[in-house]
Amino acid sequence: MEKLILAVQLARDAVSLFKTLLKDTVPNSTQKEIVEKKFQEAERNFQIAEAEAAQNLGYSICRCTWPPQIMLDTSKEEKEAIFVCPKCKKTEKIVGLIDDDQIDYLRQR
Repeated sequence: MEKLILAVQLARDAVSLFKTLLKDTVPNSTQKEIVEKKFQEAERNFQIAEAEAAQNLGYSICRCTWPPQIMLDTSKEEKEAIFVCPKCKKTEKIVGLIDDDQIDYLRQR
């Protein structure tokens, strides 16, 4: 799953780079508008895929936006995980529902 997230991030970066190149080199036209919309759609799909992959890895997801935000682990205590949304700052605390191996795994991210 780690490699999937990396692949999604790399693909999203590539789309952003192509989008920038297109903006700077291609004159305005109907075709350019169509391609820009496709790039926006691809970026949105990458965000959704990244959120789904993060959720499969045990991260909490905040639905304050669409695509959803990946909540970040800010835990300092053992046997708990405190996730914070980077966008709206909502917190979610999980206590005793995960074991030490899962806590270590989440903290390595």
